[in-house]
Amino acid sequence: MAFPFACNKCLLFLVVLLHASAAIAATALDNSIDLASLLAFKAASTSGGGGTVSDNIIAANWTTDVPSCTWVGVRCSWQYPPRVVSLNFSSFSLQGTISSHLSNLSFLSYLNLHNNSLFGTIPDALGRLPRLATLYLGQNLLSDPIPPSIFNISSLIYVSLALNNLSGSLPTQVLLPPIERISIASNFHTDHIPADLARCSTLQEIYLSENKLTGSVPSSLGNLSELVVLALGNNQFTEAIPTSIGNLTKLQYLYLAFNHLKGKIPKEMGNLVNLQVLHLHVNGIAGSIPISLCNASKMIVLEVSTNNLTGPVPATLGKSMPILQKLQMAENALSGGLDFIAYLANSKDLNILEVTTNQFEGVLPDAYGNLSMNLQYFLVSLNNISEKSLQDWGI
Repeated sequence: MAFPFACNKCLLFLVVLLHASAAIAATALDNSIDLASLLAFKAASTSGGGGTVSDNIIAANWTTDVPSCTWVGVRCSWQYPPRVVSLNFSSFSLQGTISSHLSNLSFLSYLNLHNNSLFGTIPDALGRLPRLATLYLGQNLLSDPIPPSIFNISSLIYVSLALNNLSGSLPTQVLLPPIERISIASNFHTDHIPADLARCSTLQEIYLSENKLTGSVPSSLGNLSELVVLALGNNQFTEAIPTSIGNLTKLQYLYLAFNHLKGKIPKEMGNLVNLQVLHLHVNGIAGSIPISLCNASKMIVLEVSTNNLTGPVPATLGKSMPILQKLQMAENALSGGLDFIAYLANSKDLNILEVTTNQFEGVLPDAYGNLSMNLQYFLVSLNNISEKSLQDWGI
Protein backbone atom coordinates (compact mmCIF):
# COMPACT_ATOMS: atom_id res chain seq x y z
CA MET A 1 0.00 0.00 0.00
CA ALA A 2 3.08 2.23 0.26
CA PHE A 3 3.62 2.10 -3.51
CA PRO A 4 1.01 4.71 -4.54
CA PHE A 5 2.29 7.04 -1.86
CA ALA A 6 5.84 6.65 -3.14
CA CYS A 7 4.69 7.38 -6.70
CA ASN A 8 2.95 10.52 -5.57
CA LYS A 9 6.17 11.68 -3.93
CA CYS A 10 8.09 10.89 -7.12
CA LEU A 11 5.62 12.83 -9.26
CA LEU A 12 5.77 15.80 -6.93
CA PHE A 13 9.56 15.72 -7.06
CA LEU A 14 9.51 15.61 -10.87
CA VAL A 15 7.13 18.59 -11.06
CA VAL A 16 9.36 20.63 -8.76
CA LEU A 17 12.45 19.55 -10.69
CA LEU A 18 10.93 20.48 -14.06
CA HIS A 19 9.77 23.87 -12.75
CA ALA A 20 13.20 24.58 -11.33
CA SER A 21 14.85 23.47 -14.55
CA ALA A 22 12.60 25.77 -16.58
CA ALA A 23 13.41 28.70 -14.32
CA ILE A 24 17.13 27.96 -14.57
CA ALA A 25 16.86 27.68 -18.36
CA ALA A 26 14.97 30.97 -18.56
CA THR A 27 17.59 32.69 -16.44
CA ALA A 28 20.37 31.21 -18.55
CA LEU A 29 18.91 32.91 -21.62
CA ASP A 30 19.08 36.32 -19.92
CA ASN A 31 22.00 38.66 -19.68
CA SER A 32 22.27 39.34 -15.96
CA ILE A 33 22.89 43.07 -16.38
CA ASP A 34 19.94 43.48 -18.77
CA LEU A 35 17.69 41.48 -16.47
CA ALA A 36 18.61 43.58 -13.44
CA SER A 37 18.03 46.78 -15.43
CA LEU A 38 14.59 45.66 -16.57
CA LEU A 39 13.55 44.70 -13.06
CA ALA A 40 14.71 48.09 -11.78
CA PHE A 41 12.68 49.78 -14.54
CA LYS A 42 9.64 47.71 -13.54
CA ALA A 43 10.00 48.68 -9.89
CA ALA A 44 10.36 52.40 -10.64
CA SER A 45 7.80 52.88 -13.40
CA THR A 46 4.89 50.88 -12.03
CA SER A 47 5.09 52.03 -8.42
CA GLY A 48 1.90 53.67 -7.27
CA GLY A 49 0.07 52.43 -10.34
CA GLY A 50 -3.04 51.60 -8.36
CA GLY A 51 -3.69 48.35 -10.14
CA THR A 52 -3.96 49.70 -13.67
CA VAL A 53 -4.31 47.28 -16.55
CA SER A 54 -0.72 47.94 -17.58
CA ASP A 55 0.56 47.34 -14.06
CA ASN A 56 -1.26 44.02 -14.00
CA ILE A 57 0.17 43.03 -17.39
CA ILE A 58 3.70 43.81 -16.26
CA ALA A 59 3.22 42.10 -12.91
CA ALA A 60 1.88 38.97 -14.57
CA ASN A 61 4.20 38.92 -17.57
CA TRP A 62 7.49 40.26 -16.26
CA THR A 63 8.55 37.26 -14.19
CA THR A 64 11.83 35.38 -14.07
CA ASP A 65 9.98 32.16 -14.89
CA VAL A 66 10.33 33.04 -18.57
CA PRO A 67 13.13 34.73 -20.53
CA SER A 68 12.98 38.52 -20.28
CA CYS A 69 13.13 38.72 -24.08
CA THR A 70 9.57 37.33 -24.14
CA TRP A 71 8.25 40.01 -21.79
CA VAL A 72 5.68 42.44 -23.13
CA GLY A 73 7.28 45.59 -24.53
CA VAL A 74 10.75 44.03 -24.76
CA ARG A 75 12.57 43.09 -27.95
CA CYS A 76 15.98 41.45 -28.06
CA SER A 77 18.73 40.80 -30.55
CA TRP A 78 19.36 37.41 -32.16
CA GLN A 79 22.81 37.00 -30.69
CA TYR A 80 23.56 34.63 -27.81
CA PRO A 81 22.95 35.46 -25.11
CA PRO A 82 20.30 37.82 -26.50
CA ARG A 83 20.51 41.50 -25.55
CA VAL A 84 17.69 44.01 -25.09
CA VAL A 85 17.55 46.35 -28.10
CA SER A 86 14.06 47.87 -27.78
CA LEU A 87 11.63 48.93 -25.04
CA ASN A 88 8.21 50.07 -26.27
CA PHE A 89 5.71 51.22 -23.65
CA SER A 90 3.87 53.91 -25.59
CA SER A 91 0.40 54.65 -24.12
CA PHE A 92 0.83 52.05 -21.40
CA SER A 93 -0.55 54.03 -18.44
CA LEU A 94 2.78 53.77 -16.65
CA GLN A 95 3.29 55.83 -13.51
CA GLY A 96 6.34 56.49 -11.39
CA THR A 97 9.80 57.53 -12.53
CA ILE A 98 12.30 56.52 -15.20
CA SER A 99 14.95 54.29 -13.70
CA SER A 100 18.56 55.35 -14.25
CA HIS A 101 19.38 51.63 -14.47
CA LEU A 102 18.14 51.72 -18.07
CA SER A 103 21.55 53.16 -18.88
CA ASN A 104 22.98 49.66 -18.33
CA LEU A 105 21.11 48.33 -21.38
CA SER A 106 24.17 48.85 -23.54
CA PHE A 107 22.56 47.42 -26.70
CA LEU A 108 19.35 49.50 -26.42
CA SER A 109 18.61 51.40 -29.63
CA TYR A 110 14.90 52.20 -29.20
CA LEU A 111 13.24 53.59 -26.05
CA ASN A 112 9.59 54.64 -26.30
CA LEU A 113 7.78 55.74 -23.13
CA HIS A 114 5.47 58.19 -24.92
CA ASN A 115 2.04 59.07 -23.47
CA ASN A 116 2.25 57.80 -19.91
CA SER A 117 2.20 59.48 -16.50
CA LEU A 118 5.88 59.30 -15.69
CA PHE A 119 7.19 62.12 -13.53
CA GLY A 120 10.45 63.37 -12.07
CA THR A 121 13.59 64.13 -14.04
CA ILE A 122 15.05 62.56 -17.15
CA PRO A 123 17.98 60.53 -15.82
CA ASP A 124 21.32 61.98 -16.83
CA ALA A 125 22.54 58.39 -17.10
CA LEU A 126 20.51 57.85 -20.28
CA GLY A 127 23.21 59.82 -22.03
CA ARG A 128 25.50 56.83 -21.59
CA LEU A 129 23.48 54.58 -23.91
CA PRO A 130 25.99 54.08 -26.73
CA ARG A 131 23.58 52.69 -29.34
CA LEU A 132 20.40 54.67 -28.64
CA ALA A 133 18.90 55.93 -31.91
CA THR A 134 15.29 56.70 -30.90
CA LEU A 135 14.18 58.34 -27.65
CA TYR A 136 10.47 59.05 -27.19
CA LEU A 137 9.57 60.46 -23.76
CA GLY A 138 6.84 62.87 -24.90
CA GLN A 139 3.45 63.42 -23.27
CA ASN A 140 4.40 62.62 -19.68
CA LEU A 141 4.83 64.71 -16.54
CA LEU A 142 8.61 64.96 -16.64
CA SER A 143 10.10 68.12 -15.15
CA ASP A 144 13.33 70.08 -14.58
CA PRO A 145 15.92 70.83 -17.27
CA ILE A 146 16.93 68.36 -19.96
CA PRO A 147 20.24 66.76 -18.93
CA PRO A 148 23.00 67.88 -21.33
CA SER A 149 24.10 64.27 -21.75
CA ILE A 150 21.00 63.56 -23.87
CA PHE A 151 22.28 65.93 -26.54
CA ASN A 152 25.61 64.15 -26.69
CA ILE A 153 24.40 60.65 -27.59
CA SER A 154 26.36 60.19 -30.79
CA SER A 155 23.95 57.59 -32.21
CA LEU A 156 20.69 59.52 -31.62
CA ILE A 157 18.48 60.09 -34.69
CA TYR A 158 15.02 60.86 -33.26
CA VAL A 159 14.29 62.54 -29.93
CA SER A 160 10.86 63.62 -28.67
CA LEU A 161 10.44 65.22 -25.26
CA ALA A 162 7.35 67.26 -26.15
CA LEU A 163 4.30 67.79 -23.92
CA ASN A 164 6.02 67.59 -20.54
CA ASN A 165 6.83 70.08 -17.79
CA LEU A 166 10.49 70.49 -18.70
CA SER A 167 11.98 73.87 -17.88
CA GLY A 168 15.18 75.89 -17.81
CA SER A 169 17.53 76.59 -20.68
CA LEU A 170 18.12 74.13 -23.48
CA PRO A 171 21.56 72.49 -23.26
CA THR A 172 24.10 74.78 -24.90
CA GLN A 173 26.43 72.04 -26.11
CA VAL A 174 24.74 69.91 -28.74
CA LEU A 175 26.70 67.15 -30.43
CA LEU A 176 24.28 64.98 -32.39
CA PRO A 177 25.97 64.03 -35.68
CA PRO A 178 23.17 61.83 -37.16
CA ILE A 179 20.16 63.58 -35.59
CA GLU A 180 17.19 64.05 -37.93
CA ARG A 181 14.29 65.01 -35.66
CA ILE A 182 14.12 67.04 -32.43
CA SER A 183 10.76 67.66 -30.75
CA ILE A 184 10.75 69.58 -27.47
CA ALA A 185 7.50 71.49 -28.04
CA SER A 186 4.95 72.31 -25.32
CA ASN A 187 7.25 72.68 -22.35
CA PHE A 188 8.49 75.63 -20.30
CA HIS A 189 11.96 76.19 -21.71
CA THR A 190 13.40 79.69 -21.52
CA ASP A 191 16.42 81.52 -22.91
CA HIS A 192 17.77 81.21 -26.46
CA ILE A 193 17.98 78.45 -29.05
CA PRO A 194 21.48 76.99 -28.59
CA ALA A 195 23.85 78.00 -31.37
CA ASP A 196 25.22 74.46 -31.55
CA LEU A 197 21.90 73.26 -32.95
CA ALA A 198 22.90 74.67 -36.32
CA ARG A 199 25.86 72.27 -36.38
CA CYS A 200 23.52 69.28 -36.65
CA SER A 201 23.67 69.25 -40.43
CA THR A 202 21.42 66.19 -40.82
CA LEU A 203 18.45 67.78 -39.05
CA GLN A 204 15.19 67.51 -40.98
CA GLU A 205 12.59 68.48 -38.36
CA ILE A 206 12.76 70.93 -35.44
CA TYR A 207 9.77 71.35 -33.12
CA LEU A 208 10.31 73.96 -30.38
CA SER A 209 6.85 75.57 -30.38
CA GLU A 210 4.93 76.46 -27.23
CA ASN A 211 7.80 77.23 -24.89
CA LYS A 212 9.09 80.52 -23.50
CA LEU A 213 12.14 80.85 -25.71
CA THR A 214 13.48 84.37 -26.21
CA GLY A 215 15.96 86.26 -28.35
CA SER A 216 15.96 86.14 -32.11
CA VAL A 217 15.51 83.29 -34.55
CA PRO A 218 19.17 82.33 -35.13
CA SER A 219 20.39 83.12 -38.62
CA SER A 220 22.64 80.06 -38.31
CA LEU A 221 19.57 77.85 -38.75
CA GLY A 222 19.86 78.73 -42.41
CA ASN A 223 22.80 76.33 -42.55
CA LEU A 224 20.52 73.33 -42.00
CA SER A 225 20.10 72.51 -45.66
CA GLU A 226 18.16 69.29 -45.02
CA LEU A 227 15.48 70.98 -42.91
CA VAL A 228 11.89 70.16 -43.90
CA VAL A 229 10.02 71.35 -40.78
CA LEU A 230 10.84 74.37 -38.61
CA ALA A 231 8.27 75.01 -35.88
CA LEU A 232 9.13 77.85 -33.49
CA GLY A 233 5.67 79.32 -32.87
CA ASN A 234 4.16 80.35 -29.54
CA ASN A 235 7.38 81.63 -28.01
CA GLN A 236 8.77 85.08 -27.26
CA PHE A 237 11.12 85.59 -30.19
CA THR A 238 11.80 89.16 -31.26
CA GLU A 239 13.66 90.91 -34.09
CA ALA A 240 13.26 90.11 -37.77
CA ILE A 241 13.02 86.80 -39.59
CA PRO A 242 16.60 86.13 -40.73
CA THR A 243 17.17 86.29 -44.47
CA SER A 244 19.12 83.03 -44.19
CA ILE A 245 15.75 81.26 -43.96
CA GLY A 246 15.81 81.52 -47.74
CA ASN A 247 18.63 78.95 -47.80
CA LEU A 248 16.30 76.20 -46.58
CA THR A 249 15.19 75.15 -50.03
CA LYS A 250 13.80 71.80 -48.82
CA LEU A 251 11.57 73.45 -46.21
CA GLN A 252 7.90 72.45 -46.40
CA TYR A 253 6.50 73.69 -43.08
CA LEU A 254 7.43 76.97 -41.38
CA TYR A 255 5.61 77.94 -38.18
CA LEU A 256 6.66 81.25 -36.60
CA ALA A 257 3.24 82.43 -35.41
CA PHE A 258 2.47 83.90 -31.98
CA ASN A 259 5.81 85.56 -31.32
CA HIS A 260 6.98 89.18 -31.27
CA LEU A 261 8.77 89.18 -34.61
CA LYS A 262 9.40 92.51 -36.32
CA GLY A 263 10.93 93.64 -39.57
CA LYS A 264 9.72 92.48 -42.97
CA ILE A 265 8.97 89.17 -44.65
CA PRO A 266 12.34 88.49 -46.29
CA LYS A 267 12.23 88.47 -50.08
CA GLU A 268 14.61 85.51 -49.80
CA MET A 269 11.64 83.40 -48.73
CA GLY A 270 10.85 83.27 -52.42
CA ASN A 271 13.59 80.63 -52.61
CA LEU A 272 11.43 78.23 -50.60
CA VAL A 273 9.93 76.56 -53.64
CA ASN A 274 8.88 73.48 -51.66
CA LEU A 275 7.06 75.41 -48.94
CA GLN A 276 3.55 74.10 -48.29
CA VAL A 277 2.54 75.71 -44.99
CA LEU A 278 3.57 79.19 -43.83
CA HIS A 279 2.32 80.52 -40.48
CA LEU A 280 3.46 84.05 -39.63
CA HIS A 281 0.30 85.28 -37.91
CA VAL A 282 0.13 87.24 -34.64
CA ASN A 283 3.48 89.01 -34.78
CA GLY A 284 4.59 92.56 -35.48
CA ILE A 285 5.82 92.00 -39.04
CA ALA A 286 5.61 95.11 -41.23
CA GLY A 287 6.18 96.02 -44.85
CA SER A 288 4.55 94.45 -47.87
CA ILE A 289 4.03 90.86 -48.94
CA PRO A 290 7.03 90.23 -51.22
CA ILE A 291 6.17 89.26 -54.77
CA SER A 292 8.90 86.61 -54.55
CA LEU A 293 6.56 84.62 -52.32
CA CYS A 294 4.64 83.79 -55.49
CA ASN A 295 7.41 81.29 -56.25
CA ALA A 296 6.02 78.97 -53.57
CA SER A 297 3.89 77.04 -56.06
CA LYS A 298 3.26 74.17 -53.61
CA MET A 299 1.68 76.40 -50.96
CA ILE A 300 -1.39 74.97 -49.23
CA VAL A 301 -1.75 77.29 -46.22
CA LEU A 302 -0.62 80.93 -46.16
CA GLU A 303 -1.46 82.68 -42.88
CA VAL A 304 -0.14 86.20 -42.20
CA SER A 305 -3.04 87.65 -40.18
CA THR A 306 -2.62 90.05 -37.25
CA ASN A 307 0.57 91.82 -38.25
CA ASN A 308 1.42 95.31 -39.52
CA LEU A 309 1.59 94.46 -43.22
CA THR A 310 0.93 97.27 -45.66
CA GLY A 311 0.60 97.85 -49.39
CA PRO A 312 -1.23 95.82 -52.01
CA VAL A 313 -1.33 92.05 -52.24
CA PRO A 314 0.71 90.85 -55.23
CA ALA A 315 -1.82 90.40 -58.02
CA THR A 316 -0.35 87.09 -59.15
CA LEU A 317 -0.23 85.55 -55.67
CA GLY A 318 -2.91 82.98 -56.45
CA LYS A 319 -1.83 82.35 -60.03
CA SER A 320 1.22 80.42 -58.92
CA MET A 321 -0.44 78.55 -56.04
CA PRO A 322 -2.83 76.06 -57.68
CA ILE A 323 -3.27 73.87 -54.58
CA LEU A 324 -3.78 76.73 -52.10
CA GLN A 325 -6.52 75.92 -49.58
CA LYS A 326 -6.26 78.70 -46.99
CA LEU A 327 -5.28 82.33 -47.49
CA GLN A 328 -5.65 84.38 -44.32
CA MET A 329 -4.49 88.01 -44.24
CA ALA A 330 -6.91 89.59 -41.74
CA GLU A 331 -6.04 92.36 -39.28
CA ASN A 332 -3.28 94.15 -41.14
CA ALA A 333 -3.13 97.44 -43.02
CA LEU A 334 -3.14 95.97 -46.52
CA SER A 335 -4.52 98.33 -49.14
CA GLY A 336 -5.40 98.63 -52.80
CA GLY A 337 -8.06 96.65 -54.60
CA LEU A 338 -9.06 93.01 -54.53
CA ASP A 339 -7.75 92.32 -58.02
CA PHE A 340 -5.67 89.42 -56.73
CA ILE A 341 -8.94 87.49 -56.33
CA ALA A 342 -9.04 86.99 -60.10
CA TYR A 343 -5.95 84.77 -59.98
CA LEU A 344 -7.21 82.87 -56.94
CA ALA A 345 -9.68 81.23 -59.32
CA ASN A 346 -6.76 78.99 -60.23
CA SER A 347 -6.75 77.60 -56.69
CA LYS A 348 -9.46 74.99 -57.13
CA ASP A 349 -9.20 73.74 -53.52
CA LEU A 350 -9.45 77.14 -51.85
CA ASN A 351 -11.83 76.88 -48.87
CA ILE A 352 -10.86 79.85 -46.66
CA LEU A 353 -10.19 83.39 -47.87
CA GLU A 354 -9.94 85.91 -45.06
CA VAL A 355 -9.06 89.56 -45.72
CA THR A 356 -11.18 91.26 -43.06
CA THR A 357 -9.97 94.31 -41.09
CA ASN A 358 -7.64 95.87 -43.64
CA GLN A 359 -7.78 98.93 -45.88
CA PHE A 360 -8.87 97.32 -49.14
CA GLU A 361 -11.09 99.52 -51.28
CA GLY A 362 -13.11 99.53 -54.46
CA VAL A 363 -15.55 96.84 -55.49
CA LEU A 364 -15.64 93.09 -55.25
CA PRO A 365 -14.47 92.01 -58.72
CA ASP A 366 -16.57 89.80 -60.96
CA ALA A 367 -13.82 87.20 -60.65
CA TYR A 368 -15.23 86.41 -57.21
CA GLY A 369 -17.79 84.25 -59.00
CA ASN A 370 -14.99 82.09 -60.38
CA LEU A 371 -13.58 81.12 -57.02
CA SER A 372 -13.47 77.51 -55.93
CA MET A 373 -16.73 75.68 -55.35
CA ASN A 374 -15.08 74.46 -52.13
CA LEU A 375 -14.94 77.97 -50.67
CA GLN A 376 -16.56 77.83 -47.23
CA TYR A 377 -15.43 81.10 -45.66
CA PHE A 378 -14.93 84.44 -47.40
CA LEU A 379 -14.44 87.14 -44.79
CA VAL A 380 -14.09 90.65 -46.21
CA SER A 381 -15.75 92.94 -43.63
CA LEU A 382 -14.16 96.02 -42.05
CA ASN A 383 -12.58 97.29 -45.26
CA ASN A 384 -13.54 100.08 -47.65
CA ILE A 385 -15.23 97.80 -50.16
CA SER A 386 -18.38 99.10 -51.85
CA GLU A 387 -21.39 97.89 -49.90
CA LYS A 388 -23.39 97.61 -53.10
CA SER A 389 -20.86 95.28 -54.73
CA LEU A 390 -20.97 93.09 -51.64
CA GLN A 391 -24.77 93.06 -51.66
CA ASP A 392 -24.79 92.16 -55.34
CA TRP A 393 -22.94 88.98 -54.41
CA GLY A 394 -25.10 88.35 -51.37
CA ILE A 395 -22.32 89.10 -48.88
